[in-house]
Amino acid sequence: PLLMRYAKSNKLKAIEASRIKDQLYEAASVLWATEQIHPTGTKGKPLSLEKICTQVSADHLSKTKVFVKLTSSTLHRHITGGTTLSEFNSAKGWLSKAEERVIVLYACAMAKRGFPLNARLIQEHANEIIQA
Repeated sequence: PLLMRYAKSNKLKAIEASRIKDQLYEAASVLWATEQIHPTGTKGKPLSLEKICTQVSADHLSKTKVFVKLTSSTLHRHITGGTTLSEFNSAKGWLSKAEERVIVLYACAMAKRGFPLNARLIQEHANEIIQA
């Protein structure tokens, strides 16, 4: 069967780009830690944060043909124990990931039964979870 594919929304594209960037910063952090143990730079020194960012971006570009710019200041913040922007924003949310999943599963189950939930009913269900 031929499946119809729709264009991704800008919001979904931004979420995917953010996830990819978080994964690349994680890979860059691992590379930095490896460089501290086994330096590969000139004169036996570890690569700079800027060179690590450039290398991880270039590796990603060669694999996916998509360029993602990483900055050394953000990598430094990650290495020194800072949180990612997505972690910071998720901490501001009212629901945990598990609670969000419960609401989505409930809404899908109700839709399969023939009772799709509108925004107000989903909000009521979320409020019940928050107050519990």
